[in-house]
Amino acid sequence: MNNLDRLAKSNPAVTVAKSQLQFIRDVAKKLREMREEKQLSQARMADLLGVSQPRIAQLESGRPGDAPSLEQIAAYAYYCDSEAKSLEIESRRAAAVAY
Repeated sequence: MNNLDRLAKSNPAVTVAKSQLQFIRDVAKKLREMREEKQLSQARMADLLGVSQPRIAQLESGRPGDAPSLEQIAAYAYYCDSEAKSLEIESRRAAAVAY
């Protein structure tokens, strides 16, 4: 058990923060998988979304400060010809993430 797990056991706020971090990482991983499945480069996705390639890399990094907006998630799904449900993210987890 790591230090974060120990803290989470004793502090509900740490538990929530840990869940939020995992949620962000899950979303980033799914965005990258969707893009790669459609054989889109980061540069092409950037063109489609109207952002820079480095911004796509940030969105797919899973770092909390670089988390995508709901609009960006929807755009990824649209351009990857995926339905929003393919993100496989439970609505209760989404509700826990506050930006």
